[in-house]
Amino acid sequence: MGGGAVDFTVMPNGHLCIFDCNPGGAGYANQMANILVMKEVIKASKKLLIEAREKKSQDMLLDKFTLRFVKFLDIDAALDWIAEEEEVGDTVPQNIKDAFPGASPSQTTLYDLKKAFASSHQELVLFADNDYKQWDYDDNENGWQPQFMSDFVMKSQTTSFCVMESKQETMVEPISAMCREIKAWAKGADVKIMVNPWADKTLYPIAYIDGNLYFISSKEHAQLNVQWGNDTMFFVRTDNPITSAKSIDLSHKPSTKLLKLVGDEYKEINTYELGAILQAKSEGLIDQFITYAKQNDDRLKISYQDEHLKSIMGMIITLQTIEHIVKQIGSEAFKNHQELTQITIPESVSKIGADAFRNCSKLTKVDGGAGLQTIVRGAFYGTQVSEDSLTK
Repeated sequence: MGGGAVDFTVMPNGHLCIFDCNPGGAGYANQMANILVMKEVIKASKKLLIEAREKKSQDMLLDKFTLRFVKFLDIDAALDWIAEEEEVGDTVPQNIKDAFPGASPSQTTLYDLKKAFASSHQELVLFADNDYKQWDYDDNENGWQPQFMSDFVMKSQTTSFCVMESKQETMVEPISAMCREIKAWAKGADVKIMVNPWADKTLYPIAYIDGNLYFISSKEHAQLNVQWGNDTMFFVRTDNPITSAKSIDLSHKPSTKLLKLVGDEYKEINTYELGAILQAKSEGLIDQFITYAKQNDDRLKISYQDEHLKSIMGMIITLQTIEHIVKQIGSEAFKNHQELTQITIPESVSKIGADAFRNCSKLTKVDGGAGLQTIVRGAFYGTQVSEDSLTK
């Protein structure tokens, strides 16, 4: 490509614009990603091309760095290209016009959103759609925080976060934990939630900055992850929708427990016993977690933030505790599964929880189970399997 003298950018009409970038390097391509800069370049280029055509001279369009392209220069074709670019660049999809009648929506970019956010002195709002299975907050590769935190944290005191519901979806504890982390730095107001008023138009808000609502038409790119906002974006002058949103109760529920191991029986315990002790004292909390984990289709991530556990011993205890949890069939895990007729229990399973197979009336045979140490009474109630036969 001319020894690095040429760069390119994709224009709004889908054309690939190849242009000379000497002197100055490829930084011009990054600037052209800014819609406003791009429009100014198009405007200036059109003016220059019209003048060159009127003077019937190509000299004013070329310099010592671009003379090599003289045989490719076609002023009329360039002006035709710009005319199409102007027409397409000013086109706003009909669903957006319908959603904001009487307003003048314009195309913008995530780059422009970040610039507007950084220069604002007013209250700011960031939005995310509520397809919670797509949320990823802190993963190094796919998380929202590593990708975007540095762009927004400088306005933390005036920034609020709002979940936009485009469908009915229950906010479970892992998502609540993400919202708590956001609330820890976005201190403008409580984390809010509201029904997306533009969901029927397939429009998904991303931010509200200085009286402008920024939005996209891709649900996939409105989720709280690394793809957030990474799609064709528009903004429009309108009222702040968050005024009708409700605060989310992010307080820790009774299901969050602080366990203290006190007394003579806990003065000396083996590390591998900790998982069983915690489960026994959690009043069903760990059993609820196991049930949730079995219903989760995606990979389950377990993390902790305690600095004291970043030691070899801390890691060993954590892994041993997790191992205890994953080596059991949780309470009510297969309750009322009438389709089960026979099962094989892996040797790695050490415990079957209460009512694990309750009312599986067609269950007649259980193979395996050599590693079983505990079967909670009632695990096979309502089946044709005797618990006693499994523990012999």
